[in-house]
Order: sequence, then structure tokens, then C-alpha cells
Amino acid sequence: MFSDLTPLKELETGRRRAERLAYFEMLASGIAHEIKNPLVAIKTFAHLLPRRHSDERFIEDFGRIATREIQRMERLLERLHTLSRPSDRLRQPLDLRVPVTEAVETMRAAFEEKNLVVTVVTPPTPCMIRGAHAELGQLFLNLLMNAHEATPPRGMLRVELAVTETHAIATVLDTGPGVPAELLDRVFEPFFTTRQRGSGLGLAICAAIAQTHDAKLKVANQPAGGALFTAEFPLAVAAPAPVSA
Repeated sequence: MFSDLTPLKELETGRRRAERLAYFEMLASGIAHEIKNPLVAIKTFAHLLPRRHSDERFIEDFGRIATREIQRMERLLERLHTLSRPSDRLRQPLDLRVPVTEAVETMRAAFEEKNLVVTVVTPPTPCMIRGAHAELGQLFLNLLMNAHEATPPRGMLRVELAVTETHAIATVLDTGPGVPAELLDRVFEPFFTTRQRGSGLGLAICAAIAQTHDAKLKVANQPAGGALFTAEFPLAVAAPAPVSA
């Protein structure tokens, strides 16, 4: 006795086609999100240009940041071009202060346009970890974009980098509404967002980058209001313990 397996094969073909379509939809959404961040920085500077065209410092910053963000998009296209080949994920010693301060600089015009008070605190000595500069820059840019969107006009942001004996700890604190307690465990899930226009990929990308750097990324609400994101990276070389007098 033979059974006609054609309907089952058609169902399997349809399932695989649906999976491929879902994958490409996710990929397209991710590409759009990664391109949006540098475009926002460039667009903000361009919007302010007519009013500040005589400000030499502003023009210099515009040129430098626009060039850097265009290069960021070029790197994204290069990664997509080589998507079929596994990444070697080369991690080199770097000073974590550099990607943190670069991300703040990229967002500076957006912060000014919203009249946000931004405080940046970094240690006077290098915070050496092993990592990929571009990926860490994307992590901190996404965190700052999230804080910028969550904070109301004339609000405050605080970015701080500290070092313990074994770790470099970066924190981003905003004065927005915070995260509903029942959603705290979901903020790093891909495509999860509480915003109407959000793609839900920014914080998921942060979590993925943190994971590849053996870092712990956490979020909590502050008693006075606002969300606190903490990224804890192992130092490339453990800091020496303080010597007792």
C-alpha cells in the first residue's frame, strides 16, 4: 500500500519558504536599523548647519563625524558582503574610553537639539580590554540612542566609565520613564520594543556585542526614575591591587 506524500512535501516546501521569507525580513529590518543610527547623526548636523555655518568648530566636527559615520555604513556593507564567511572576531587590546567618548561625540548635536544635560565621567588612565573597536562603538552608540529617545527635553544623561581590579564598568543613566518592571527581562530580546517606531534591534545588538566580548549587559530602574544600563567588561590585564600604606 502506497501513500501519496505530495501534500506533505508541499507543506514542507511552504514551511521552508516561509522561514526564508521571515529570515530576510529580519535581515532587512536589521540593516535598516544599523544604517539609521549614523544617518541620524549626519542629519542632525545637516539640520543645524544653516544656523551654525559660521561656527568653525561645528564645521570641523560635522566633517569629522560625517566621515566617520559614512565609514561605519561602509563597514556594514562590507560585513553583509562577506556574510557567508564566518567572522574571525579579532579582539585586540584597546582603551574602552575611546569608543565611549566617540559615541558621545557622535550624539552631541542630537543632545544639544533636545537641550539635554549630558555628564561624562571617565578615569584618567586607560581602561584596557580586549575587543573590536567598531563593534564597541556600535554598542555604546545604540545605548546612547536609546537613552536619547527615552529622555524628555531638558532632561539629563550620565555616562560613566569606572575600573575595578578585574573589570571596566560602563554605565548609561537617563531620566526617562524607565522600563516597566514586568518588561525588564525582555528588553534585550530581538524585535522587542515599547516604541511605535522602534525596530527592537538596538538593545538586542548591544547584548550580542557584549556577549562576544565576554561582557555582562544589564538594565535596572533607578529609584528616582530613569533606566540604568550597565556593561561590565573583563580587563585585558587585571588592575593591580591597591598597596596598603
